Amino acid sequence: TSVFFNARIQPSGTFTLNLNGNAGDAVDFANERLGSELRISPNLGLRVGRNIDLNIQQSYQHMRYEGRNVFTAHLTQLRGVYNFSPRSFVRAIVQFRQTDRNPDMYTADVDQRNRAVFTQFLYAYKVNPQTVLFAGYTDDRNALTDIQGRHTDLTQKGRAFFLKLGYAWRP
Repeated sequence: TSVFFNARIQPSGTFTLNLNGNAGDAVDFANERLGSELRISPNLGLRVGRNIDLNIQQSYQHMRYEGRNVFTAHLTQLRGVYNFSPRSFVRAIVQFRQTDRNPDMYTADVDQRNRAVFTQFLYAYKVNPQTVLFAGYTDDRNALTDIQGRHTDLTQKGRAFFLKLGYAWRP
C-alpha cells in the first residue's frame, strides 16, 4: 500500500517547480523483504532567455523495516544546457549522491556511508534530422566509510571521453 503524489507549478515561462514522491510499502531489494519507504523529489527549473536551461533536483529516500532505519539516500543533480542554435548545444551535469546505511539491518556486509560525485560534459551537433554527433567526457568519483568507521577520500573510479555518431539509415 502506497500513496503517490505529484505537484507542478509554472508561474511563468522561465520558472518551473515540481514536487513528487511516495510513502508506504516498498521492497527492500538488498535484503529481500518488505519495508516502508518515504521518497520525495523536488525539482526547480529555470529558463534564462532562449539559450540557457538550468535545473536542480534533489531526491530523498528513506527505507525502514520493522520500525528501524535501513538506509537514507540523498541525490542532488545540477544540470545546465546552453543551446548555440537549433542544431547544437552543450550540456553539463554534476551529480552528488550520499547513502547512509544501518549495517545491523543488512543480511550482508555493507559500507556505513557511500558518497559519490559524477560529472558529465556533452556537446551535440545535429547534421540533419537523421544524423547527430555527440562528443563528451564523464568522471566518476567515490568515497566510503566502512563498518569500522574508516573513511576513504573521494577517489576517481572511472572516466571516459566519448564520441558517438547517430545515423538513421532509410532505404
